[in-house]
Amino acid sequence: MSKKEIPVMNVGISLIILMIMSICLAAFSVLSLENAMADDSLSQKTADHTTAYYKAVNQVQKQLKDTDRKLEEIWAQTGTKEGRNRQKEYETRVKTVFCKAGVSEENREITWFLTQKVSSRQTLTVRLSLENPETGRFYRILSWQLKPDGVWQADRSLNVYREKEGGGQ
Repeated sequence: MSKKEIPVMNVGISLIILMIMSICLAAFSVLSLENAMADDSLSQKTADHTTAYYKAVNQVQKQLKDTDRKLEEIWAQTGTKEGRNRQKEYETRVKTVFCKAGVSEENREITWFLTQKVSSRQTLTVRLSLENPETGRFYRILSWQLKPDGVWQADRSLNVYREKEGGGQ
């Protein structure tokens, strides 16, 4: 009997295809791992920022509670007067108590700010306006903003675009 030989070409091609597939799978697995690590890092940064923001919100809420208490005390102290005299004395006392908060008058409206640091680069700023306590409110919140500390500057450390010498094209 004669032996049948296996063609070398068929075994070589299947081995090469298997090796290429193994290399591709390894490359895709490394890319997937890198992507998962980047997503985890971003999720952690987002969680940290959100936690810091809500801690700042809680502190501002405490400041608002203190503001309510102070304004209620001032209003009670001016209880002996009536009408516009009481309102005028109330506004004068509010200006002296909250002068450190930067009380200002814009369009005959008394306003001031409450601030709380969120991070080294951001501050939560709440702008309040004095209301007439006879309406049932001591103040109105005009704005509630998360503001950056400082001016944003672009990162120019990579020279991606370089102009030609002499300013020409």
